[in-house]
Parts: sequence; structure tokens; C-alpha cells
Amino acid sequence: MSNEISISVLIPVYNVADKVEKCLSSLFENDIIEKCEVIVVNDCSTDNSLDVIEDFMRKNPSCKIKLINHKKNMGLACARITAFSAAKGDYIICVDSDDWVEKTYLSDLYNLAIQTNADIVGCDAYIDFPNGEQIISHESLSEIGGECIKNIFMNKTHGYLWIKMFRRKLALENNVAWIPNINMLEDIVFDVQLFHSAQKISYIEKPLYHYVQNNGSYMNSKVDLNKAEQLVSAMDFIQNFLLSKNDNELLESLKIEKLYTKLIILFGGTKEVRRKYISIWKDCNSKLKELNGNVNFFIKTILSVSGKSEKLAGILLESYLVAANLYRKMRKVLGIRL
Repeated sequence: MSNEISISVLIPVYNVADKVEKCLSSLFENDIIEKCEVIVVNDCSTDNSLDVIEDFMRKNPSCKIKLINHKKNMGLACARITAFSAAKGDYIICVDSDDWVEKTYLSDLYNLAIQTNADIVGCDAYIDFPNGEQIISHESLSEIGGECIKNIFMNKTHGYLWIKMFRRKLALENNVAWIPNINMLEDIVFDVQLFHSAQKISYIEKPLYHYVQNNGSYMNSKVDLNKAEQLVSAMDFIQNFLLSKNDNELLESLKIEKLYTKLIILFGGTKEVRRKYISIWKDCNSKLKELNGNVNFFIKTILSVSGKSEKLAGILLESYLVAANLYRKMRKVLGIRL
């Protein structure tokens, strides 16, 4: 390789004092870590995350960490932009600071990239729950970039960046970037640009990453107006990007992703959010039949009606949410496992 640093690992940090040490420890147990640089961006954490990181660095002086402190909180997308700007590795991988990795995470992905001369390589992952773990597969990562994007839109594979290692040169030459202030679906925004530029994509059927399920995470919290606006901005950016590429096939597939995003907004949003966005993206109703089996008939009906009658859709949606909440409470009272 032309670069003595093979891999740059990008880690944004914000208020993860109880988890970041495990994240760092697992990375530095990797067998090719000496060929890597670990770039940690502390995005003005208000807890003692910075103390934990600095303490880890003192106790492990052989673990080379490039620590960057933002002067003000700028959000996940900007933290990744900062880290990427400082990166020098031939390949880039993003790690969330509240997760951890297997000992061959870096070497398995890097070796696959070298063996296949791939622009992007992907793997499987574990979802770590308090009472166990589940493997999520990404075998639908096609060798063709457009197919990968379509599979993400159709919810056949995940947009997570932490199961993808990509060539830094690919991102630089094609102006692939995170978008400041879009911190919802930011991985998909990045993925679409990245996969659209890729010539070669490879996949290893092996879980190498541990995604720690956190009910208090940014994505799992209530969708307020700010988050809803970011979700809409993410869809707008992707649509404009595909329009600039004259990619009509993917623009058609994007309608499915818009419907899934509308589900997040309507069913995870506040009443104010639901009122504002109840009839957004009316042109996507042609794709209702293509939503996967996890989306039931009643929800599809609400989405369909929302394009015709805001009032009726609002009544159906509120009724559904009340019934669903009552159902959950009854199961809890009766001691039935959810």
C-alpha cells in the first residue's frame, strides 16, 4: 500500500462515559491495530466521557489515539466530518462509541478489501440486548452499488456504516460526505453517495460488530419537530443527489424509503409532528404494496388515506396509537412477555 496507515477508525463521542472504555479496549485488542489510527472526536460531552478517554490513554500509552475536542456541540454528522478530515488511512471505518467489536473486526474486513480490491467491504453484526444477542445479516450487500442502495431503500439490508469499511480515496474523489445538521438517517445519506461511486463491493458472512441496543439512544427517543425536519432533510438530500445523477430507477425505489421514514415520523412523533407531516410524500403511495411484512395492513391503510384525507388519516392514526398503547399496558399487567 502507498500509505503506512492502513485503516482510520473514526469514533464520535458524546456522553458515553459508561461505555467508551469498552469500545476502545475492544478495538485495541484487534490484531492489526498497529497499522491503524484511532481518531476520537469528543463532541463537547457533558458527562465525564473525556476523563474516561484520557484515563484510558494514560493507562495504555502504547494505544495511539488521536483525540480531538470540539469547542461546541455540533452533532454526530459534524463529528464524523472532523474525524474524516483528520484521517490518513487507506481505508475508513466508523465505530459508535457505545458499541464494541470482535478481535478480528479490522483484519477480516481489511484483508477482504485487499484480496478482492474492493472499494467497500461489509460484514454481519450482533445486536446486543440486555438478555441476549441477535445476529443481523448483510448478505444482500450486492457487488453492484445500485443494487446495494435499492436493498437499503427496501429495508433488505441496513444502512449502518459500522459494518462497512470503505476506501478513503473513493470518498475524497467523489466528494462523498456527511451533511452538517443531518443526524438522523445520516448513514443512509452517506451510503447512497458512497455506493453510487463504488466499482467493487465485497462481503464476509461473519458477525464482527456488537451494536448495543440502547432504549435511550437518539434514534429510539421521541421524534420531535427538529428530528422530523432532519429526517425530511435526509430524504430531500438523497432525492436531489439521485436527480443530479439522473438515476430514475433509484428515484423510484427511494419512494419505499420515504414510506418507511414516514412511519418513523408518524408513529414515533409527537402530536405536533404528526399534524405537520400527516400527508407528506403523497406520491409514494404507489409503493405501499412493497412495504415488507412487518408493516401490517392497518398501518398501510393509514399511509394510504394520509395522501387523500388528512383529517381521516389523523383520526385513524390517533386511534391506532391509543389502541396499541392500551394493548401494551394490558400485556404488562397480565405479565405476558412483549
